[in-house]
Amino acid sequence: MVDVGSAPPVVTASILIAAHNAAAFLDGAVSSALSQTCRTVEVVAVDDASSDGTHDLLAAWARRDRRLTVLRHPQRRGAGAARNTAIAHARGRWLAVLDADDAFLPERMERLVPLAEETGADLLADNLVERDFDTGARLGTALPPADMASAGPINLAAMLRRDRVDLPGRSKIGYLKPIMRRDFLERSGVRYRPEIQVGEDLLFYFECVRAGARFRLAADQALYLYSVRGGSASNQGAGALHLSAATRRMRKLARGLADAELDALLRQRQRAADSDCFDLAIEARRPREALRYARWADPARVARRLGMAANALSRRLVGGAPARDGRL
Repeated sequence: MVDVGSAPPVVTASILIAAHNAAAFLDGAVSSALSQTCRTVEVVAVDDASSDGTHDLLAAWARRDRRLTVLRHPQRRGAGAARNTAIAHARGRWLAVLDADDAFLPERMERLVPLAEETGADLLADNLVERDFDTGARLGTALPPADMASAGPINLAAMLRRDRVDLPGRSKIGYLKPIMRRDFLERSGVRYRPEIQVGEDLLFYFECVRAGARFRLAADQALYLYSVRGGSASNQGAGALHLSAATRRMRKLARGLADAELDALLRQRQRAADSDCFDLAIEARRPREALRYARWADPARVARRLGMAANALSRRLVGGAPARDGRL
């Protein structure tokens, strides 16, 4: 049971929760945020136009603990926009994003904030402890310890090396949830891009580092409980469209840096995303959209897909079935 508390006069950290139709599991996130051993925290929760009991649940928590501020979007705007709303209302020196189906271990803020301040970090990320969403069983850490090792702040190329598309599962830096120095975000103006709904975290971190943020990894800390379950947006094929758009934004930000490794990593990332987008457009029989992605898609994959489409069209014509105008 969380003690009834007052909003601290000096806020060390603001924990930001974006929630949409999360009433079935939100209790765990809110409880873990308010149970931090660092007592000078506040929680800013944004209900992104939920249609279930999410807002009532948050309001009940807020009545019990005044460290929780509840905000509400009248229309659904997505997780990025909800996080931006929370950032605008946060008062803490440090900001920490907590997804509505995840949780913090009790000592997370007490450990990470001093470490971030000692090392001069603007973003400091610990490892994720994966847990089964249904049973709560812990499954190990998401990133191998070697991937969390870093002698100093990581640059853009190092970030992308740790988030290559060929890395398995959640062993990518884009899944991490670093604590962030609020005055850096205020100075830089970097915010989440609401139009990007898959890969938005990595893009946000990329923009922060491009704006001068010192992004460090806490190699020996794993204090974020990440829920593993099926059906998330990042597992859907249509997510390739968002990943493609996010990569195009990163390539735009990287212009003029004269970093050959970074350019190669971004090209590889764009090719993988656009190849998936090309496949999706072909499967949906949208040739014009497919052509938009063909430039960056893998040439062999494009040729194979077009060959399959041509063969299918030929079989329909030979069989007497009319082809639909303008569709492959």
